[in-house]
Amino acid sequence: MPHAVRSRPTRVVLGALSVLAIAFSGCGGSQTAETGGKGEERAKEDPWAKFVGGFRGEVDWQKCRQLLADLNSGLAGNTTAARPRAAGAGELERLKADLRLTDKEAKHLAQSEYTPLDAHYLSECLYLRDVAAGLGVQDADPVPVKAGAAFDWVCRQVVSAPWMVRTQDGVFTQPPLPPVYVLRRGSGSGLERAYTFLALCRQLGLDACLVGSAAADRDWTYARSAKANAMADGPFWAVGVKAGDDLLLYSPWRGEVFPGKTADRPATLAELKADPAAAAKSDVSDAEVKAAELYLSAPLSAVSPRMTTLHEKLTGTVGGSYRVNWSETAARLAAGGNKVSGWNPPADPFTPVRSLGSFLPTQQGGLDTPPEVKNVYTFYIQAQTSRPNLTLSLPDLKYPAVSDRLMGIARGILLQSYHPQLTQPDSVVWSPLEKIHRGRHNDATKELIELRDRFTEAVKVRAGAAALAKGDDTPAWVAKANDLYDSLSRAKVSDTPAISVPAVERQIEEFWKTSQQKAGLLLMEIAGTPGAAEATFLLAKSFHERAEKAELEAKRATGGDSSAAREKAKAAWASAASWWSQYDSYRDLQNQSYPGRGDLTKKLAERADKLAK
Repeated sequence: MPHAVRSRPTRVVLGALSVLAIAFSGCGGSQTAETGGKGEERAKEDPWAKFVGGFRGEVDWQKCRQLLADLNSGLAGNTTAARPRAAGAGELERLKADLRLTDKEAKHLAQSEYTPLDAHYLSECLYLRDVAAGLGVQDADPVPVKAGAAFDWVCRQVVSAPWMVRTQDGVFTQPPLPPVYVLRRGSGSGLERAYTFLALCRQLGLDACLVGSAAADRDWTYARSAKANAMADGPFWAVGVKAGDDLLLYSPWRGEVFPGKTADRPATLAELKADPAAAAKSDVSDAEVKAAELYLSAPLSAVSPRMTTLHEKLTGTVGGSYRVNWSETAARLAAGGNKVSGWNPPADPFTPVRSLGSFLPTQQGGLDTPPEVKNVYTFYIQAQTSRPNLTLSLPDLKYPAVSDRLMGIARGILLQSYHPQLTQPDSVVWSPLEKIHRGRHNDATKELIELRDRFTEAVKVRAGAAALAKGDDTPAWVAKANDLYDSLSRAKVSDTPAISVPAVERQIEEFWKTSQQKAGLLLMEIAGTPGAAEATFLLAKSFHERAEKAELEAKRATGGDSSAAREKAKAAWASAASWWSQYDSYRDLQNQSYPGRGDLTKKLAERADKLAK
């Protein structure tokens, strides 16, 4: 279904010094969602038709939440509309046993009304629906092609680097997060890659599961590790995707498929069991292969029977997949004689079943979580807003409050440009990265070219100002700032009528207002290069994804179309290679803020260069 993508102003405070006054004063605007509808006609409407019709334009979890709330309300007063299916007593008991659910989780699973947690799950499905649509696969493509495209995409989008948090007690690995949050962060552990791959497979209509030993279900408990190099990768060694009566094997941990007997598909579980040497090539022992069991794990909302009705209403018009029929999926995976179990160890709040409910704050629909993990969402936001690393060299500046103020504004510029969902939580705004993920490359490119030009111009303006200045006025500016903040420190100690805190604070605010030009140049110095680097990275990523899609189409083309398709793919790869070449000068800088990005982008650049020839 087409989406009308709203444009958003990319107001980068670079050269447009009049905007600095707003930034310094802390003022700003926010968008509000439009609401409407004729209440008197509401009872006469089919609530499902109105619900389905609401999926136009950019849709995030808040819009999903409102649509589901309206649906609940409409169904409550309507005796003719289809009712969401509730779990029967026997079905609920089986699901509770298979997934080892708590009583509260079972209650959530059983109810027929849609919940705020369902809204987040629905939003995730829509996100990954768009990803699946942009891969370039077709319904008629064989399973190895579909699964391979999804697997490679996940490994390109999620840099292999575990999420670490530094506290006064040390450095700790953090738990695996829901797929959309991993994708927005752009990096994660092997287990987070696995979760994301499983979710994308669902949108492609593929049955996928985790592969490990019996110990995965019996002994595993997620625990934060105090070792800086620890990888919270989980107790599995593969993700299996059903193909016929066997499973194709993928390793999100290594970012590689298990090499098969032919180049057009990965190894299968049956092949590894029959040939221990083949398993050894992928660093998996013969014992692990022989003890392999399959584990099915899906979000709590996905397995709820009420999602059956929602799936039936949406999939034919909006597209996407929203319901996991637990028993049917498990039966299909077991068709080859494999043992299939649900994976949801009781002590682990971050399995695929619980991850979304454990991660989200309760006010957003999250479920109660253990105290030791209740702040993970806050840590995630803090980690997102603290990147990239920013620098400003003012060696004679005595007061961090001055540089902190500049750094805060510069970081706000970068966040507004590349992570608007963090700065405008009440609005529906897709970031350039999200547009790339969803296949909206033209929209993303237009926005990123503008951002890149502005940030690049900022670097040039700053360099030009320094070169043309007869005398550097930075020392005088720093001295004035030091004098004012000295006065503030003295005022806080004495606070006499002759030197009051409010009076000095007014002088400081006047200083900032009257030195906007100087502050603007310093902001350019802080944000210019990081901003240009991120825009170039995302542009290279966007052109690379277009080339991957063109490559898939070229491989599919036959007859007279094959030559034209191959030339189109080569041209696409040449564009991607050109952008990766432009990114070369930023690679080392970005790798300091985004560990692992340097190695991944080198591999992608090498692939683009090779296929462009």
